[in-house]
Amino acid sequence: MRNSVLAGIAATLILFTGCTSAAAPSNSSSPAASQPAPAASATSAAPTSAAPSASATAESDLTRAAACLEIGKTANEAATTLNTALKDIGSDPKKSLSALKEFSKTMNASIAKLEDPAVKAQSEKAVAAVEEVSAALEKLIKNPTADALNKLSEPLAKVDAEFTAIGTVCGG
Repeated sequence: MRNSVLAGIAATLILFTGCTSAAAPSNSSSPAASQPAPAASATSAAPTSAAPSASATAESDLTRAAACLEIGKTANEAATTLNTALKDIGSDPKKSLSALKEFSKTMNASIAKLEDPAVKAQSEKAVAAVEEVSAALEKLIKNPTADALNKLSEPLAKVDAEFTAIGTVCGG
């Protein structure tokens, strides 16, 4: 019973790490980031007060795109390591717990580099959700009860929602 429960948890975590690829902006974000440049050249006919707004928008778009690329790249690289460790969750849940903690550490290091406040805030929420899963898994390992298992399902759902929200913030 315990191994099948842990295998189910592994499957859920593997699925959530697949969601992190949405954190990187799609190709449609690149043209959007470059669109303000033509508008800025058209500002010679427009009042000069519009130019700073277009420039600020372009800078903001580029900052967000860079943040999304950074967090997406890190999440995807960390997910590879995490998936490898999680495939054996039924036989070695401590290894999976270690991988979750390493995943959080790697993501936090990447988040520290982010300049876009929205991407940074959402990424912090996603990592906090992963840390909740780690805490719940740790309790389950120490005391494999139905209650401990039930307490794992909520943070798992939260992880999925928070990583999906990174994709939404990044326009994906």
